[in-house]
Amino acid sequence: MAIDERSAKGGNKYVGEFQNGNMHGQGTFTYPNGDKKVGVWENGKPLDN
Repeated sequence: MAIDERSAKGGNKYVGEFQNGNMHGQGTFTYPNGDKKVGVWENGKPLDN
């Protein structure tokens, strides 16, 4: 897995691990309003515990 930072239109940003171009592994997703979701991602989706 590679660690990278990616931003999208609208101001969303993800910093963390990627696999096959998808958010996968530990990462932080930041919304345009500054709220953050920190956790583990699998195939582009957060795994909620």
